Amino acid sequence: MRVVPQLSVTDTEAVTEKLGYKSVLIIPASGENIYVAFSYHLGEQRDTDWYLLHSFTRRKFSAPKGKKIWYVFYKTSVSGTTNTLDIVAFNGDMNVPATYFREAVLDSSATRTSSGAGNSRFLAKEIQVCITVNVTAVGGTPTLDIKVQASHDGTNYGDLYKKNSQNASTDQIKLPQITTTGTYVLQFDIYAQYMRLYWTIGGTTPSFTFSTSLIRKGVIHE
Repeated sequence: MRVVPQLSVTDTEAVTEKLGYKSVLIIPASGENIYVAFSYHLGEQRDTDWYLLHSFTRRKFSAPKGKKIWYVFYKTSVSGTTNTLDIVAFNGDMNVPATYFREAVLDSSATRTSSGAGNSRFLAKEIQVCITVNVTAVGGTPTLDIKVQASHDGTNYGDLYKKNSQNASTDQIKLPQITTTGTYVLQFDIYAQYMRLYWTIGGTTPSFTFSTSLIRKGVIHE
C-alpha cells in the first residue's frame, strides 16, 4: 500500500509518485474529484489522457502488456483553483482486498458555549473510525460530553452503541467527560452510512475551543 498524505495541487502542478507496478488501484479522497494520468516509461507523462475520478469512486488501472506504471500524475481541477486532498491511496498489483485510510477534519476549531451537533460525514464502506478531539482552550468551570451519532440517510440521527449492546448506560460510544485542554481519542467500529458528533456543554459560564478530526479505515473488494 502506498499512501500519499495531504497535498495541495493545481492543474499546472504535476504531483508524482514512483510506483513500478503492473496495475494500480486509486481511491480518491473524501469530498474531492481528481484527475489522474499515467506514465508507462520513466519520465514520460501522458498529460493528454486524464481520467476523472469522482468522490468515493475507485478504479483499477493496468499497464499495457510488458510495461509497468512508473508514475501517477494527479490534480483536483482543470480551472486553476487550488484544492486540498485528504489522502490518495495507491495499491499496486492488487490481488487481495485493499485496506485504505482516509483522514479529514470533521469540525473546524471554534469556541463553543452551548450544546450542538457537528458536521455530518458520509462514510461509504468504512468499518473502523478513529476520532480525535483537540481542545485548545476552556473558560469558566466547564464540562464537555461528546458522543457519536449514526444515520443511514444523513438526516435522521440516533446515538451509536456497541454492536449487540445489552446495556445502553455502559455501551454508548462516547468520550469520557472533558474538563480541560488536551487531545482526546476514540476508536470504534461503525456500519452506518453517515456519522456525526454531538456535544453537550455544561457547567458555570462554560466555553470550549476545540476541533475534531477522523481517520477512517475501510476495505475495498475487487
